[in-house]
Amino acid sequence: NVTFLPFISKLKKILSCKVYLETHDFFTDLTLRTDINTSKKLRQQRFERKYIPTLDGVFCLMDSQIELYRQYYPNTRFILARTGLTKFRVDKKRNERDSLGYIGSLDIHKGVRNIFSIASMTKTKPPVIVIGAKSKAEKERFIEEASKLYDSSKVSVYLWQDKKSLLELMNRMKLGFVTLEDTFFNQYLTSPLKLFDYYSKQIPVVGTKIGTLSELVRDGSTGYLYSIGSEKEIAEKIDKLYSDDELYASIQDNIDKFCDELTWDVRAKVIAEEISKSN
Repeated sequence: NVTFLPFISKLKKILSCKVYLETHDFFTDLTLRTDINTSKKLRQQRFERKYIPTLDGVFCLMDSQIELYRQYYPNTRFILARTGLTKFRVDKKRNERDSLGYIGSLDIHKGVRNIFSIASMTKTKPPVIVIGAKSKAEKERFIEEASKLYDSSKVSVYLWQDKKSLLELMNRMKLGFVTLEDTFFNQYLTSPLKLFDYYSKQIPVVGTKIGTLSELVRDGSTGYLYSIGSEKEIAEKIDKLYSDDELYASIQDNIDKFCDELTWDVRAKVIAEEISKSN
């Protein structure tokens, strides 16, 4: 939280210690932020501008976030420390996966409804699993909305799940969707936890073609990216994955290798080495 920066700055002066910030946002130039109420973030802007130049380093989740900050703080050290994941053993002989999956909020700006439009364009017409309804009322309302776009008998919507139940449901997911809208936060800052959940189970990702996802989804290798307006094209790729077991297995292998770069151990090592280097 950047509002803690004044206190960190005092500690730095009192103890003559190294001070780092890990940031998941960006407030330095509020003229870029069309996705938030900027009048409520002036304090955060003031703190970033005043204190980031005094820090020994800033940890960021995304390269796009680092490039953004560097435009304003060329002399500050920025370090990439991606969100981590825990790899799970996947038994490829068990072929339970048949569904398009989504984990997360059902808020309209999350774009989850795009899944049903894309599913309706496929020849496969797969089941769809959605996890993230906040209440039974929201669940029922969402199913009603989904029925206008897709066959509701193929749609399963779940409330938020505990970790064990979530992992069991993910065993049924053949593809995981990250349907982000093109906002400033999504373009430069977001590091979607659901994407790391999918990868942890070797589930290929289908996502919108925006900056942050282009860093995390290797198009054609660990999943597929699509632009708004190219839903038919992505539907054809989904059909291909359902019909080509060898292609699907190769993408799983690619995910498995990519995950070696994304574990919590790797993240911890990056942070530990950086701090050790500064002592």
